[in-house]
Amino acid sequence: MTKRREIAERLRERILTGIDDGGLGRGDRLPSSRELAPEFGADPRVVTAAYRELETESLVEIRPKSGVFVSSVAPKGGGKPSIPVNWVADMFVEAVNRGVPLPELGPTVFDFAEARRIRAAAVADTVDQAVGISRELKREYGVTASYHHLASIQSSRLPPTFDSARVIFAANDCAAAVHKVARALKLPMVEVSLRADLFDAEWLLLLQGEVFVVATDPTFLEKVSHVFPRARGPANVRLMVVGRDDLSRIPKGAPTYLTESARQAIGSLRLPGRVIKPRRLFSDKTVRDIVSFIVAQNSSAA
Repeated sequence: MTKRREIAERLRERILTGIDDGGLGRGDRLPSSRELAPEFGADPRVVTAAYRELETESLVEIRPKSGVFVSSVAPKGGGKPSIPVNWVADMFVEAVNRGVPLPELGPTVFDFAEARRIRAAAVADTVDQAVGISRELKREYGVTASYHHLASIQSSRLPPTFDSARVIFAANDCAAAVHKVARALKLPMVEVSLRADLFDAEWLLLLQGEVFVVATDPTFLEKVSHVFPRARGPANVRLMVVGRDDLSRIPKGAPTYLTESARQAIGSLRLPGRVIKPRRLFSDKTVRDIVSFIVAQNSSAA
């Protein structure tokens, strides 16, 4: 992946997340290429090229001598982002060059991407992590995975939902322990790691004030407290557990991150804070490993 494409993808997700969070709206000014260049470790001209790619998708508008702005036709909060035309065209061109006629491409892609037949289990050493992995597998890949605490699969009697799994997705910090179980059961395992840019400039900006993190497992919060120091803002992070802490004490409008497990636990309860939309968690390597597994499974079943 070129640096331009990498920056464009990060900016695309950042802008769409900001729109969904309500922090960005149509016509809002965005950071200049010169401002972003140090963050991305790139020449400002490369950042400008990335912005131009997003302009072809109608996500941003580049106004000469004025700057870069969220497009007037960008999706509204909660709206479905448009699929980049250039990306689709590139995929079609490569398919034709590989001898796949366009009329056959649609059914072929569907056959390789179809994941409903894959029975999976997500494992981590906190419930919040396991539920988060399961949620992203379903949302981004169509894979339905039961979720399990590491301790539950190390006992002599496996949970019934785990026993039916044909692949295990394990958080990388407990992958070694899960691998032993997977090997004993003769099941494939995919190690799940987090994106390196999970705490980007937006998070660092949020961490200049109070940010609330709500989970269901106290041990998950211990993990978070070790992660945030690397993001240079631990003193402003307030950690809360559903059922233990009074969530109504979160200040009105304060940035609040809910794990998927916490979302399920509180149900329809409205929090006073501004809930931050969850981002994609998986690293590029994990994304490739998951997609490769799905494609390989469907290829062998063809």
